[in-house]
Amino acid sequence: MRGAFVGVLCVLALATAVCAHDGPDPHRLSFIDPAEIVVALTGQVSISASPDVLTVSGQEVTVSFSGVPSPATTDWIAVYAPTNDSSEFIKSTPVKYKLASSDSNYMKTGSGSVTFRLLNMRSDYVFAFMRGSLKKPTLAALSNAVAFTDYNVPLQGHLSLTPYANTLAVTWVSRDTANPMVWWGLESGVYVYSNTATTNTYSKHMLCGAPGNATGWRDPGALHTALLTKLTPGTRYFYVFGDQELSPLEDSKHPAGQGIWSKEFSFVAPPSVGPDSGVHIAAYGDMGTAWIDGSSETGHHEEHPAVKTSANLASEVNSTDIVFHIGDISYARGYATDWEDFHAQIEPSPLTCPTWSASAITSAISLTRAPSTRATTAAASAEYHSATGSLMPVLLATLDRTRTTHLGTASTSVMCTLCS
Repeated sequence: MRGAFVGVLCVLALATAVCAHDGPDPHRLSFIDPAEIVVALTGQVSISASPDVLTVSGQEVTVSFSGVPSPATTDWIAVYAPTNDSSEFIKSTPVKYKLASSDSNYMKTGSGSVTFRLLNMRSDYVFAFMRGSLKKPTLAALSNAVAFTDYNVPLQGHLSLTPYANTLAVTWVSRDTANPMVWWGLESGVYVYSNTATTNTYSKHMLCGAPGNATGWRDPGALHTALLTKLTPGTRYFYVFGDQELSPLEDSKHPAGQGIWSKEFSFVAPPSVGPDSGVHIAAYGDMGTAWIDGSSETGHHEEHPAVKTSANLASEVNSTDIVFHIGDISYARGYATDWEDFHAQIEPSPLTCPTWSASAITSAISLTRAPSTRATTAAASAEYHSATGSLMPVLLATLDRTRTTHLGTASTSVMCTLCS
């Protein structure tokens, strides 16, 4: 019991109308037209990335370049995360970029280095040295590939409410799937309960238009959702999620058994329902995202404060029962890698406290048809996924159909208009 009141924490983000983001302040990646890239790999310019193997999502890589004749302020380094079976990644929009002149010696020497923070997006990275403007670039050099040690590490974990009593859902992402599961218990490292996850995804043909189904497309991976059931209100639980059959760990003594698992997280089950039960709420909305490595990935004036908003939220979730995300998420507007960054930005909040997204309109990539429905919590979320047009995997687990939120599909055509 926390008293007969509702404690509301307002974690403020800069609120700006959707129209303002899609009009005078376009997405910075929209300035790049992959069709205009001219390939001129003469061997004169060299570019390399180190280290070439990463173990943790969010690790930094140093990209070095040299041999550039007549260096210009318009030269830039593009970051690509191609799918592992693609040899034509240059036809897609890069994840982000930096100007070569951000190295203070570049204009004098034609050589330099920049640092990028890379997220595990389930594929290798390569770096391209571009000459000329963003609109008409020339590809002068390609780097070595940078890989992560495992693309099935469970990432983007997210707790959400469900329509079932004493039950939460957890959703996460991996590249492949075999036997996805969640394990939980009352003691750290001791997991006595388990449940099998259902898996969903979406494909390019579900999107309503470019750039979402064209140069901005990114495979979302396998999206898993599992239920944590029979929870005792107000009780702390410890849990891990992953796959019991993918990438077996060398250490078979892991508390969850053989397989590949997330780090351990914990949460407090929602309080009992009743007139004397208090609820502590955190709420935020209209929040974008920003690459904290200084990349020129977006141009929205609200982006960098979003990082501080996420940090403020993370500092409060341990004393919060539920987080309300009231909408306008990331402002990806067709560039799906923004969803990956947004989810990394808001961690660890959704892993500690269930989050409920109550918006039916976001300036995101939209869908024209839903994935196959399933009689689970994720099915309701997938329906919301179709209605709102949001492609970030976090939303597949953030919202269940409840009496307080209408999830009609009327906004789909609006989203197609916003994202075109």
